[in-house]
Amino acid sequence: MGTHVSIRARSLLPGAFPVKSILRASIDLSWKHRNIENAMINKTVYKGVQLAEKVCSNFAVAHSVAYTRAIEHALDIHISLQTKNWRSIL
Repeated sequence: MGTHVSIRARSLLPGAFPVKSILRASIDLSWKHRNIENAMINKTVYKGVQLAEKVCSNFAVAHSVAYTRAIEHALDIHISLQTKNWRSIL
């Protein structure tokens, strides 16, 4: 398992204020590992993708697509070009 660190940055939005740079960034080393990998063990594909979507609501689509691609790779499932195109739109 790798090291996980969450980073929180505060910035002013471009156009909202004259300053267009990060004012302060802090690294939160107290982040707790949530054991997502172990929670995936013995789950059906459908339950696994639901859990992948709940990891972070900001990246629900990215996580569900990544999980689905991992399952497809593990089971040597080849998807159509149309499916690849739809995923790129997401």
